[in-house]
Amino acid sequence: MSREWIPRLPKDWQHTQIRHLARVFAGGTPDRKKPDFWLNGSIPWLNSGAVNQGKITEPSEYVTELAASTGATRWVRKASVVVALAGQGKTKGMAARTEIDTTLNQSLAAIEPGPRLNYRFLHYWLMANYQNLRGLAGGDLRDGLNLDHIGSVHVPLPSTVKQQEVADYLDRETAEIDAFIQDQERFKKLLLEHREATRSSVIRRAAERQGAPHVRLKFLADVTVGIVVNPSSWYVEEEGVPALRGLNVRPEEISTSELVQISQEGHIAHSKSRLEAGDVVVVRTGQAGAAAVIPEHLHDCNAIDLLIVKPGDTLSSDFLSMYINSDVARGVISAQSVGAIQAHFNVEALRNLPIPYLDLPQQLRLVATWKEESSAVELALRDVETSIQLAQERRSALISAAVTGQIDVTAQNLSAADHLRDELEVHV
Repeated sequence: MSREWIPRLPKDWQHTQIRHLARVFAGGTPDRKKPDFWLNGSIPWLNSGAVNQGKITEPSEYVTELAASTGATRWVRKASVVVALAGQGKTKGMAARTEIDTTLNQSLAAIEPGPRLNYRFLHYWLMANYQNLRGLAGGDLRDGLNLDHIGSVHVPLPSTVKQQEVADYLDRETAEIDAFIQDQERFKKLLLEHREATRSSVIRRAAERQGAPHVRLKFLADVTVGIVVNPSSWYVEEEGVPALRGLNVRPEEISTSELVQISQEGHIAHSKSRLEAGDVVVVRTGQAGAAAVIPEHLHDCNAIDLLIVKPGDTLSSDFLSMYINSDVARGVISAQSVGAIQAHFNVEALRNLPIPYLDLPQQLRLVATWKEESSAVELALRDVETSIQLAQERRSALISAAVTGQIDVTAQNLSAADHLRDELEVHV
């Protein structure tokens, strides 16, 4: 099937399966119940999350020499590639190159290339086919990849000299694009901080001016929670009902990327968490307290592990979302969230959140004031997000073209970053 991933190649390029060019194997996890396998360990060990480094220079943890000597895990040498066979969110199918000798767990496939395959070239090829790799596991989001999947992947095979040239070119060009993206991300962070300061300032000014009393949210709205028990058992690949998760909710914004679907049966069985336009969803775990209003196009979707607020007639959804996302409310939320690793905000805590008791016209005026004062920031944020998206698209296209011989990587052309700046002058 992966033969279909390869377009028409230059005449002097070949292609073959990874299993014919490299050794493919998985690692293992030493027994966690044996402290002498982990305590004061000195041997690098990777879990599937290590692929997020891209270029792995730091281990996830260390194991002891005793653990490594028992065969409970395996070594992969420096200058290899690892692929996540399973993992949360985007992890499955992600590839990374090893820049250290290390051991690894069973959720990683190690690919140790032979002399005909450059590990950096292979890494870029697998990056270009991230979605294709994920598709090898089948339609069920819970299915993992296996070693046979990885070994069967076809890879373009130019000469080793050409592979080196492609890898050098992509290392140089993607580094420039990545630096550009990092600059934009830093600017975005500053804009978000400014937006937050504006929102909190509007609320504080109103509270000081009007001396509004506070009332607990439970007296102004119904509060419930989305699907909590084994939600993945209801997941389907198509013809399902969209279901929002915590990663889809950011302050004042709902993202539909990585949106999962549940079956119609699951939607009916969990009618309590059915969402309507105008509901407010609040993140329960992770970025606890981030809130957003459900828009019309997500009416009748469902929610997974989110807090759901259905405001009564005297409470504006936009005002509630604005207030929950403000520093004023987030201080209360942080104090009431529990969990050493991930903050966890529960239904009862949200029900008891103090809300300024303002009449509806006052609430709407505050929302209008905040939107007016933050409009310039919103425009700048959209420009920055467009820049980041274009940069990511440019990066992906560049990698795909280079590893299939569609561009001459030895030509002295305008750099990818300069091309990107030219594109942004047109689009932004």
